[in-house]
Amino acid sequence: MRTLALDASTRCTGWSVMEDGKLTLFGKIDERSSKDGLEERTGRMTHQITELIQRYAPDKIYLEDTAKMANMSTYKDLCWLAGGIRYYCYEHRYTLEMIMPAAWRKYVHIQENGVKRAELKRRAIELCKEQFGVEASEDESEAILINLAMYYRDDVWT
Repeated sequence: MRTLALDASTRCTGWSVMEDGKLTLFGKIDERSSKDGLEERTGRMTHQITELIQRYAPDKIYLEDTAKMANMSTYKDLCWLAGGIRYYCYEHRYTLEMIMPAAWRKYVHIQENGVKRAELKRRAIELCKEQFGVEASEDESEAILINLAMYYRDDVWT
C-alpha cells in the first residue's frame, strides 16, 4: 500500500511517501521566501500538494490535523489550506485521514506533555535519522513520522 503523509502549512509543507511501511520519497514545498499574500501562497501550496497526490497516486493520504492554537489568524489560515486539500481528495476520490499531532506523536513515542514545540521538532529530526538514516528538515521529518505512525497503528499494532 502506498501512503502519502503531509505536514501542511501555508509557508512550508513537508511530505513523505511510503510503500508498505518503507520510506520511498520525501520532500518539502517551501514558500517561506514568498512575499505574496496568504491567498496566493495558499493557492500555490494547495496546487503543489494536489500535484503530489496526482504524481504518486497514494492509496491513502494522511494530513496532520489543525490543532487549536493561541493565534487564531494562523489557525484559520491552516484550516483554509486543509479545507482545500480535503476538497480535492473528496472530488478525486482519494482516501484522506486527518490525524492530530498528539495522536501521531504517541505512536512514534514523541510525547508532548510540557515539551516545547522546538524540542518536539528536534526529536522528530533525530528519530528520522535513527529510523531511516536520512537528513530531513523539521517539516519533512514530521511528514515521515506521520506516515510511520499510521503504519504502526494500521499494520503493526492491529
